Amino acid sequence: MATEVNIKTAVIILALVAVITVAGTYFAITKGVILPSVTGFQTGVTTVNVSETVSISVPQLTVSFENMDTGTSNNTDDDKPKPFVLNNTGNVYANVSCSSASLWVSSASPTTNYQYNTTRNGTMGSLKNNISGENLFGYRDMPTSAQKCIGQLYYADGADQATVNINLTVPTTEGAGNKTATVTFTASAA
Repeated sequence: MATEVNIKTAVIILALVAVITVAGTYFAITKGVILPSVTGFQTGVTTVNVSETVSISVPQLTVSFENMDTGTSNNTDDDKPKPFVLNNTGNVYANVSCSSASLWVSSASPTTNYQYNTTRNGTMGSLKNNISGENLFGYRDMPTSAQKCIGQLYYADGADQATVNINLTVPTTEGAGNKTATVTFTASAA
């Protein structure tokens, strides 16, 4: 009989040790937090406001036609000289206006002797629309006050560039000398 009591006592002691070990492990892992009896799926909401950025860059700042004779014409269609390339570096569609002072003394702008056109740069669809007066595929007289020349220039890399070509015809009555006119490009959100 003494042997049976010792076995029963040993089994009870081992069972208590097992319970204490499991409970100790549980509290060590959960740092003493008692789990609720009901668990569920929780959700939350994240919000962010991305600011609108309107920005363009013009890596080619000078279009130099070098020497031209009176009565001759040249343009940048053949990249000789290279045209202006506008890059939308913002994060929204951009409308771009352009203007320039008169280039010629004998032929005040706007004139057919000093023109521009705008086209997409490359094969990607960088220009969203083709409304009359913008995104032209023919030449137009360079304006002396800001006029939209590019409509809705896309902002994603690879499709965010447009080319502004320049077409010059030296008037037959133009005097000799260097001729310079600054072209101003201004971007606004489309």
